[in-house]
Amino acid sequence: NKSFRVTFSTWGNMQVRLTRPKNTAHRGLNGGWQSDWDVEERRRMIATIVHLLRERKPNAPQAWLDKLPQMAKRLEELLYRSAPSFDSYNDVNTLKQRLQQLAMNIGKNKKLHQAQAAQA
Repeated sequence: NKSFRVTFSTWGNMQVRLTRPKNTAHRGLNGGWQSDWDVEERRRMIATIVHLLRERKPNAPQAWLDKLPQMAKRLEELLYRSAPSFDSYNDVNTLKQRLQQLAMNIGKNKKLHQAQAAQA
């Protein structure tokens, strides 16, 4: 369970060390590890999701491609909110599997809502 992440970058001759403060996690999200410090990692994840979806549908119509960035953003947000830790969220080895599971869950929820609407 990561309570902070350390990154190093060089700025001129100075090395800067950034750490995540322990009290920056958002409450109410799975794991309590999510933070405003995750913005760059989240942007990379969205780009990775876009790449995977484009790979899966190489001859996609332009209308689908136009919607792709927003779809990827929504999928990333669901992955981010449901992940128990940063490491599990950021694991590219399981990303395809997690996206497939997410798609199945979205499909099930859509069918459930349609069935409930039909009964009303």
